Amino acid sequence: MRPLKVCARVRVKQVNAVVSIDHTLTAANSPLCPSFPVPESAMYDAYAKIEVMNVYDTTALVVHPTQNSIFTTQKNGALVHFERPKDSTRGYEPQAFRHFEKKTVHDLQFVERLGLLVCLANNQVTAHRASGDFGVVAVLDQYTPVGAFACRVREKDNMLFVVISARRQLHVFKLIKDKFDEVNIPFNPNQLYENSPLIRWASDWSIYFVNRTEFAFVQLFENPLQPVSSGIGQVRVITSRPANAPMLAIPEKELVGLAQGSTLKFFDGNGNPAKGINDAKYDDQPLQLCYDHPYVLAVLPRNVIEVRSLAPSMIVQAIPIDKCSFIAPGIPGSVFTLGGTSLYELRSRPMIKDNIRTLIKDMQFQLASELTDLCDTMTHKEKVDVKRKTAAFYFAQKQFPECFAIHKVLKTDILLLLCHFPDLIPEKYRSKVGKDATDFVPCPDFAYNDWKAAVNELSDFLTDIRTEHGKKVELHRKGEVRLSSSEFKSVENVLELAETVLLKCYIKYRPSMVSSLLRLDNNVNISEAQKDLNDAARFDDLYLLYSKKNHRREALEILAKQSKKEDSLYYGVEEAVSYLQTLGPNYFDLIKEHARWVLKEDPEYGVKIFATNETEAAKQLARDGVLKFLQAECVKAVIPYLEHAIFEWHDERPAFHDELVGMYVCKVRNNLKDYVHALGENEMIPRAGEEEGELGKYRTKLLNLLNSSDKYNAAKVETQLEDNMMNEKAIVYGRLGRHEEALLIYSHVLVDYELAEAHCDKYWKPKPLKSSGSTSKPSSYNSKADLKPSVDTSGIYITLFKAYTDPTLLSAYSTLKRINQSTKPKVSEALKLLARHPTQMDLTEALRLIPDKTELHKVWPALESVMESVKNKANALNIHLGLTQSTLQQKQVHLQALKSKKVQVDFNSYCCFCHRSVDGVFISFKDGRLAHYGCHMRDRGQAPAIAIQSQSLASGISRRERTFSALN
Repeated sequence: MRPLKVCARVRVKQVNAVVSIDHTLTAANSPLCPSFPVPESAMYDAYAKIEVMNVYDTTALVVHPTQNSIFTTQKNGALVHFERPKDSTRGYEPQAFRHFEKKTVHDLQFVERLGLLVCLANNQVTAHRASGDFGVVAVLDQYTPVGAFACRVREKDNMLFVVISARRQLHVFKLIKDKFDEVNIPFNPNQLYENSPLIRWASDWSIYFVNRTEFAFVQLFENPLQPVSSGIGQVRVITSRPANAPMLAIPEKELVGLAQGSTLKFFDGNGNPAKGINDAKYDDQPLQLCYDHPYVLAVLPRNVIEVRSLAPSMIVQAIPIDKCSFIAPGIPGSVFTLGGTSLYELRSRPMIKDNIRTLIKDMQFQLASELTDLCDTMTHKEKVDVKRKTAAFYFAQKQFPECFAIHKVLKTDILLLLCHFPDLIPEKYRSKVGKDATDFVPCPDFAYNDWKAAVNELSDFLTDIRTEHGKKVELHRKGEVRLSSSEFKSVENVLELAETVLLKCYIKYRPSMVSSLLRLDNNVNISEAQKDLNDAARFDDLYLLYSKKNHRREALEILAKQSKKEDSLYYGVEEAVSYLQTLGPNYFDLIKEHARWVLKEDPEYGVKIFATNETEAAKQLARDGVLKFLQAECVKAVIPYLEHAIFEWHDERPAFHDELVGMYVCKVRNNLKDYVHALGENEMIPRAGEEEGELGKYRTKLLNLLNSSDKYNAAKVETQLEDNMMNEKAIVYGRLGRHEEALLIYSHVLVDYELAEAHCDKYWKPKPLKSSGSTSKPSSYNSKADLKPSVDTSGIYITLFKAYTDPTLLSAYSTLKRINQSTKPKVSEALKLLARHPTQMDLTEALRLIPDKTELHKVWPALESVMESVKNKANALNIHLGLTQSTLQQKQVHLQALKSKKVQVDFNSYCCFCHRSVDGVFISFKDGRLAHYGCHMRDRGQAPAIAIQSQSLASGISRRERTFSALN
């Protein structure tokens, strides 16, 4: 498309480059409109009107929001691009593009983020590039004729969405590369009264549109703030619409203004009335609307543009414009409007600073604060001063959220803010309150609820500061951000002040939050917090403070007092036990000091101070010292502690095992006396460990410990056992190697054949084979039991066999107490033993011990087992022999193959490791490399073993030429 500087159909008249700013447009004697009555409520001149140029036949007007660039279209479809060169005083330079569209452009919208101009012409929507030749990018012609359209670029993915009204329906499209693809939205109802003449986006997910005499709302996509919403596609009538009533979209605030006669009502992106925005009321229904932060400009029928502030809603200025037909926002602080054939620019920036002074004088701080963001002539200090005055005004008006919202943006020093709350200033910081706190005067006339609301807002402000500075400290400690020592100290000071004041706020008005603050790592000033918590009688929270600040003695003293108060969270000993568990060996004396009262209150739970798997600190305590302490202070806790140390921590100290066995023996011995006397005449004595009550409990533990442990002194334990503790004696005799006595007890005193056989299973081991030329060393320990090296247990089954058939053959028979001397031989049990263990006893001796009077049919099953075992043993030996011979043959074949390999060694043969000539003993690798045997072994990390000498070849071969049988 060829740009034209001059075009017959495009008429542009440039006004003088030097323009004068009209500052008196709102005066009653305005030369442009002498009869125009200025409203009495007009406050100041927000805009200055500047005539830019004359344009003709304009059908649409749009302005680049960040550049000095204007686009207009004319009746013949031509586009005129007005651009002001940088550093130019000549004004705007027009450039016409005749073939932009073939027919009249009825609507034109600029999409800055994608650099597009989207227009409605020839009953269809077309997207053009917004620079260069303004060529066509995509055409939306699936539905015609199009009544209206609206564009929106979605924030999260930069996707352009276009809504059109056509065929009495709404259709949604998205631009993908150079094509508009329709997005299926299930509208309900699907049909409109007519094609909507006006559509505006309210947010990324919703639109407002005109449906004949109604303003309607519909949600098109999921609202990220309310993802559960189910109203997608549901058309909802918002309010009635008078004829030709306009709509105003404010994209940055996600607001839409709907004109209802002379009233402009505001709604949010969810179809609800906007909160905090009052209705704007005009003398007549606006013809067009425009938003230029912080003003709403309305074109009224009486050739005037009325300027109102959005919040608070009040009239600011009335600007006369004759025959105003278009109004469009430009860069912030600039609005363009077309009056007749004259294009005007309304500028607010030249007067902003004076207007801010006027607003402050009139106590309109909110509007003054908003204008400071647009003012280029104010210093940062001046802007901060205005915003602080605004925040102070909000504070005095009890608008605390608005007040602290400003302070969050300004990052106001906490000490300055605390001047509003003098009672909350910590004693440490009172002398540091600055002199520039004139805008932070306390308001003592507030009611209790007002102070509560103010302090709660202060709490939220301090929480944000705490989070922000806490992240800085965390990043510094991780090494991701480096702070200098002074910066780090400053951050820590801010954290201390913020958290100390935050604690004061919580104590006064949010007591439920105190614990959550103190329970985490914090920077609260301990002396200030201690005073506040004591004054408020919050002793549970005082314990949290002491525990987090590692004031261990004070924390334990608080727990000792609170453990006796039923209304305390720390009533009882549970918290004291948990805290003592964490202290560790460095505080052993402190642990013992406070463990006394805990053990006195609850010995069973108190022992967990020393015996727990929940903390490593308890495991690291000096166990001998703990045992002595418990023996002296709380004997009841000794057994639980020793049990935990031995069975949970696997402590192998003989002293611990001896002590626990002794404690068990003492318990069993004391309970046995009462238990035996309590039995009836015909009542059977139960098996050891199966007794009721405490006797059965501790006897089971004793038997298990005697069986499982090999660390106790068996000889010492034997002296502690009484004659009525035969089960225990049998186990101890086994540990001492006195198996005859143990087996006689099992077979003739306890008459428990299972235990007798289990004893043999535990201690039996085969007799070691004697190899010629070497002396076999007896194994000092069996895998099943701890035996003395001198004890031979290969004949333990024969010993039991003798105990069954003829116990008089055992030397211990005559000396063992409580044995029945008239007991008959237990031949049947002996034969069962022989049948089950034929390979573990001397068969000849076993058969010889069977009484001669024994009937053959009783002996036969045992003999069958013996013969079966002999047969199985013979078969196993045959199989083993066969496998051995097969393996031997394979090795011989492999050896022969290796011997057949010939390796030539001459003067050019070198070791692959040391690179010296090969001589003496060497190694040949499969890839042909050679190495000295010693080098090869050293490379493998081993010392050279037996050397294999190479042999010289037959005579006639060089002395350096040798052969080597490759054994590798």
